Amino acid sequence: MTVKIKQTQSRFFLILLLVLSISCRHKNQDTPNSEPQNNRPIKAVNTEPKTIASVGDQGKFIETLTPQFPTFQVEDLSHKVVYIANWATWCAPCLKSNQKFIEKFDTLKDLKNLVFVFVSFDTNEYKWNEYINKHFPESSNIIHLYNGFELDSKYSNYYNILDLPNYFVLGMDGKIKAQSVISASDENFIQYLKSLVKH
Repeated sequence: MTVKIKQTQSRFFLILLLVLSISCRHKNQDTPNSEPQNNRPIKAVNTEPKTIASVGDQGKFIETLTPQFPTFQVEDLSHKVVYIANWATWCAPCLKSNQKFIEKFDTLKDLKNLVFVFVSFDTNEYKWNEYINKHFPESSNIIHLYNGFELDSKYSNYYNILDLPNYFVLGMDGKIKAQSVISASDENFIQYLKSLVKH
């Protein structure tokens, strides 16, 4: 009886050791994939290099902006020279330039095939609307669009708008004609615009 019990105990321990060995082996194999989901590396977002436009590139992303009036269509700018002013009500040089533009607009409004687009980087859409309704003249040649304070928007990235004010021109073919152009504060502003529509 004693011998049989000892043999039985030995077999039991051998089986137990075998089971523990197999269990440990499976556990070690599963460990790399048993990491909690939130401990895994987070995939970076927007790691692709930004495409920055230069003179001669096609004008883009104006359709991503919010128009003052919903009737505006990007096609309204087709076959026209488009002078684009990027500004905000919190930008003092922008307001100075806007005032000069308003003062000179009577001379500018009769220039054919020329449209002025003012893109706001204001943080408050109500403040933007309040300002343009109070200060700008109503004209089909003046279009107001709202980007908001988004320096990482498709529009601001493409045109590389890093500070305000910022001005550039689209030609009649819809391509970028000039970048970092003069503002209405410049004494040669009217002459510069006249030269744009002559070509």
